Amino acid sequence: MAADRSGGVTRPPRLALLVFGTARFDSRTWRVARSALRAGYQVVVYARWEPGLPRDAVEDGIRIVRVAVPARQLVLRPTSRVTLRIPRLRPRRARPTTRPGPALGSVPVHSASSASTPDLGHGDAGTPRARFGSIRQWLRFPHSILPWAAALDRVVEPADLWHGRLVGGLPAAVRQARRLGGAAIYDSGDVYVQSRELAQGGLYARLVARAERRWARRCAAVLTVNEPFARLLERQLRVPPPTVVMNCPERYEVPEPRPDLIRKALGLSPSTRVALYQGGLMTGRGVEQAMDAVLQVRDTVLAILGFGASRGEIVRRAASPRYEGRVHVLQPVSPAALLDWSASADVAVMPIQDTSANHRYATPNKLFEAIAAGTPVVASDLPGMSTIVRPAGAGVLVDPFDPGDIARGLREVLDAVPEDREQMRQRCLAAARDRFNWEAQEGALLAVYRRLLETVMRR
Repeated sequence: MAADRSGGVTRPPRLALLVFGTARFDSRTWRVARSALRAGYQVVVYARWEPGLPRDAVEDGIRIVRVAVPARQLVLRPTSRVTLRIPRLRPRRARPTTRPGPALGSVPVHSASSASTPDLGHGDAGTPRARFGSIRQWLRFPHSILPWAAALDRVVEPADLWHGRLVGGLPAAVRQARRLGGAAIYDSGDVYVQSRELAQGGLYARLVARAERRWARRCAAVLTVNEPFARLLERQLRVPPPTVVMNCPERYEVPEPRPDLIRKALGLSPSTRVALYQGGLMTGRGVEQAMDAVLQVRDTVLAILGFGASRGEIVRRAASPRYEGRVHVLQPVSPAALLDWSASADVAVMPIQDTSANHRYATPNKLFEAIAAGTPVVASDLPGMSTIVRPAGAGVLVDPFDPGDIARGLREVLDAVPEDREQMRQRCLAAARDRFNWEAQEGALLAVYRRLLETVMRR
């Protein structure tokens, strides 16, 4: 319970989680919300509304309020009371390119006869667009994120803690804490200015970095998901060392017999081996290389489970004759169901590519979900994931740019004798049970909440 200045108990503490997304597939948001609810907080999740979703609902005992991004508005800073109307923008017509680099945000489709893997170089890094950014980039904050933060004014209720999820929720947390009181928290799941097109630098990236730093310094605490990110954010944002709350799932008891959801969904025989790619479908994730790799591994299919900017291109590519019967794209599933799907695979493949510091030091949700499910992994030999996989003995590390090396990793797991495969599964389960679980992480989160709540109550 929260106390007033005289020490009297008045009410439960109030937590607002702000996420610039629908929150449907944001597993960390729901884990945070459940932890806070168990700890006695009143919790409301504020998210972005999209057609077909309820605007105000209760899910798993947690209230979620969704607010649409106002059409044709500009907001120039998170605390601004001024809203500018702008004319409707026509979508930019796509232009063909022969160099599909990460800045373009899509995965090129190869013909059925193509045996090569797309080049993921730096695309047009030296062009004016890369140096200054596209109009769409320039308007992302003033045309979508900041208007959404301002639109929350109509619906938000007072809170003691404003937990902004990712950079999209950061301006909203700062704005509402300033308006209504309480402490703002920035939960940075990555190093935003090292993500995707921003990693190329340029004027737009510098302006975004400056804005993120200014907003983060107005927060009472910064959270992130691993130690390398914490060190990078401390230096980049010029804030005290962020608190690390790893992105691990809750402890999971693998059902017996193990789930077999993927083979059932795809109509596969019990003898068909399943490699699972789970997560974001966008450039730099190695999805194309994994598709080429599975063609080199006998009796194995690749199941792709996720969503993202490149989903349409991945679906079209998987439908080509080259991948017929070997690559399948599944519909996304809710966060609550992910572990059963992870446990349905024989191996999880996550060839994130070293295209930025953000990828280099990533420890993605899907890594911990595979470990929790006892599913061995074939993962990129990068500083982030290797420090998890290698000590735990949870799988094989590979070169994510090389389909042949990814295929080697898949064979090393799938062709191992049953006793060795079972030992690998047991090592995964032990690592999840002993360290890589949400119950082991939520203590750090709740300690930050308690510290900030004491400060808020003294004001």
